[in-house]
Amino acid sequence: MVKKMVVDADVCIKLGQSDTYLFLQQLLPCLSEKVLIHRSVYNEILIPASVKKQLNSLTSNRTLEIVDASSLSITEKVTYDAAYNLLARVMMNPSNPRQNHGEVSSLALAKTRSIPVFFQTNVTSSRLLTLI
Repeated sequence: MVKKMVVDADVCIKLGQSDTYLFLQQLLPCLSEKVLIHRSVYNEILIPASVKKQLNSLTSNRTLEIVDASSLSITEKVTYDAAYNLLARVMMNPSNPRQNHGEVSSLALAKTRSIPVFFQTNVTSSRLLTLI
């Protein structure tokens, strides 16, 4: 078990899509003492409803924390902005600026908080974290 990890929408959706089997709600507390999700990632998860329900349950029992730039100190905000801008140049398409916004925000958060575990299914994003 790790102390902290950041999760992305794709893994939440894949693990949490069942109303019957609450894999997301059961697995995350086994992997990490504290799980962080960026607010933009949390907000992009609209369906299935079972994912949001499990995330809300994890939030209410304090396993999951929804964070964004407003929860960062001034020093952390400088690091976050630098990491976000660096990643955005590589991962985001100027003609579709919302694409990969959640991944970029999550990776920048992980870098800012020195969290080595970013739980998602896109291997490219994990490799990029080691670049910054």
